[in-house]
Amino acid sequence: MVRRKLSTARPRRSHAYLERAVDGVTQVLLHEIDALSGHWAEVRERLAVARQSRGIGDLVRTQVDLLPETRARLVLDQRERRALLHTWWTDLRKVA
Repeated sequence: MVRRKLSTARPRRSHAYLERAVDGVTQVLLHEIDALSGHWAEVRERLAVARQSRGIGDLVRTQVDLLPETRARLVLDQRERRALLHTWWTDLRKVA
């Protein structure tokens, strides 16, 4: 019986691809967890502000004052998410 030596080039390449894929998923997942933490922190801040308001007018005014901060955070989260996904996609194409 003749034994053939299996090529190790293919498994290493697929291993690198899998490693980069898992790394990318991990980075995106960590970003999403961080973004959710930010959302919860903002909810807590809004509730604290709501408790301190003296009336409906004050409540609406303070909540509206927080809107630019919310929008800025959401835009930053989206930019970071887009950058992570772009980098992940670029890394996967390099290996493939």
